[in-house]
Amino acid sequence: IHPRINSVLTVENSEGEVCLEVSEIIRSLRALIENSFRAVDASGQISLRMGLQAKTAVFEIFDNGAGIEESVLRRVGEPFF
Repeated sequence: IHPRINSVLTVENSEGEVCLEVSEIIRSLRALIENSFRAVDASGQISLRMGLQAKTAVFEIFDNGAGIEESVLRRVGEPFF
């Protein structure tokens, strides 16, 4: 982690148990977190929040980067984009 990027992990509603395919979750989270690191500048902030909602694991990653350009955002759901 970059020394000036403030990374925060919050675990909410940690009661309960959810079965997850660990390798798939790690790969997905890693890709999202790496994307956040590319999006923020050296003094940016990345926040991770994990919790349970109705027996479903919820992972949320927020950053204060510039975001996706509108022209790219419109195509995000396209196959092979």
